[in-house]
Amino acid sequence: MKYEFEDLLKEKMKMLYRYLLKLGVNEADSHDVIQDTMIKALSYIGEIEATKLNSWLYRVALNKKGKEEDDY
Repeated sequence: MKYEFEDLLKEKMKMLYRYLLKLGVNEADSHDVIQDTMIKALSYIGEIEATKLNSWLYRVALNKKGKEEDDY
C-alpha cells in the first residue's frame, strides 16, 4: 500500500511539473508550486473525490503559480 501511494504521488508530481512547464513556469518555481500543492492535497486527502483529483491538483497548482508570481 505504501508503495502504491508513493507511485501515485510521483505520477501526480510529474503531471504537475509538465503542466507548469507548459505554462511557462521555470524549473525552480515549478518545484516550489508542486511542493505547496502536494502539502495542500495531503491536508485534504479525505475530502478530494478520486475522480476529480487531477482537476483539483491542476486548479491548486494554478492558484499557487499565481501567488508565486505575485511575490515578485
